[in-house]
Amino acid sequence: GFQILEKIPEIDIVLTGHQHRIICKKKNHTIVTQPGGSAQFVGKVEVEFEQNEQWEVKTMKAAMLSAAGYAPDPRISELIANVESETQKFLDRTIGVVPDDDLHITDPFSARRYKHKIVTLINLVQLRASQAQISCTSLGNDVTGFDKTITIRNILSTYVYPNTLVVVKITGQALREALEKNAEYFAIDNGKIVVNPRFCFPKPEHYNYDMFDGIDYTFDISQPIGRRVVKLSRAGQNILPDQEFSLVMNNYRATGGGDFHMYRGLPVLKEISMDIAELLINYIREQKEIRVPDPQNISVVLNGK
Repeated sequence: GFQILEKIPEIDIVLTGHQHRIICKKKNHTIVTQPGGSAQFVGKVEVEFEQNEQWEVKTMKAAMLSAAGYAPDPRISELIANVESETQKFLDRTIGVVPDDDLHITDPFSARRYKHKIVTLINLVQLRASQAQISCTSLGNDVTGFDKTITIRNILSTYVYPNTLVVVKITGQALREALEKNAEYFAIDNGKIVVNPRFCFPKPEHYNYDMFDGIDYTFDISQPIGRRVVKLSRAGQNILPDQEFSLVMNNYRATGGGDFHMYRGLPVLKEISMDIAELLINYIREQKEIRVPDPQNISVVLNGK
């Protein structure tokens, strides 16, 4: 959308979406709108024309109309009442339990820095389904994890994207490049490790930070970007640049989504068409009681500490 705006000045109006940002502005003579997400706003653009030798634009103005305060249309609510009721019952079905009650996320930053057990669980399910050697996954922007009693709602609000799995062949060098890209998620502020503001503004992109299982690694955030991976091993052995591994990830990341260019064009060993959320549901139903190990295979440090 930005490139269209920059490169085709003849366009009068650019209506955008996908990023869930709230935008209502005029750049040069072009109006640009984006109405947030989850039906927060409606973008309104009014154009007044006048006829001279031909019809021409006289004025243009745009506004964001907030949906807050508008009651649902009772006719539509009545039409979908039964479907809504059945949907809520489906979402609240119990499929398993967490005896140790340790899969709830209370601190999203710590959950990413120290790899919360729920990340390990997702990776374990991906490894089980794919038989790959290494797995990576991320957490959505707003994730609270599982209650002690796990419901389908817990699963779908924890893994919110309709992703499937792809297994690729990757070299040690490309794996290190991917880890360096992930290390960019962290920054330093007043001597403390924090989230890089680039992952918060203008759009939250915490889902573009992946955490891995099947390898052990350390990021030292005091080092320059591109040289932060100070340890990288598998089964106690340092990973060499020309070694090859099977890596399972979601289909979005496998295409290079999130600027992970090192994944583009990698040989695909396997594709699994079932949604990751469904794989999680099936695994939890099968296991019933969910106990997740804590391998502590990721370290994010500052000046080696």
